[in-house]
Amino acid sequence: MGLTVRDIMNPQLLYVGEDEPPEAVRAKMLSFGVSGVPVLDRMYRAVGFISLRDIAPNGQTMHVTTPPITAHPSEPIETAAARLLARNIHHLVVINDRGVAVGVASALDFVRALAGIPARHPSSFDAECVSGDAFHDDEPLQH
Repeated sequence: MGLTVRDIMNPQLLYVGEDEPPEAVRAKMLSFGVSGVPVLDRMYRAVGFISLRDIAPNGQTMHVTTPPITAHPSEPIETAAARLLARNIHHLVVINDRGVAVGVASALDFVRALAGIPARHPSSFDAECVSGDAFHDDEPLQH
């Protein structure tokens, strides 16, 4: 059996809430060394996606892509990669059967997988995360 999205995604999910200001969103992305994050509602469902280039240079406004483009953890990477290419985007939000975001898969994750190189994610995710900034898909969600 081939690789699935679960094999390549980053299961330590860095995200932002719907009401976070642009400057806080940018600071969070830069501190974790990522170029984009999903926007989640209070039930951890993805409602959008924002990248660094979606935040105005003055840090006062941002454009959130809605709805986010998603993948399921059990989906073959070839199918998910084709969606990435068809939409000309760099990230897929990985959601479970309940629609809860459980990870992110980037274009670089797909390239590594297709080249036979193991997944590698920013080392900042190995550091202690501030509560609410990131969670691991093995952790139970508090509702």
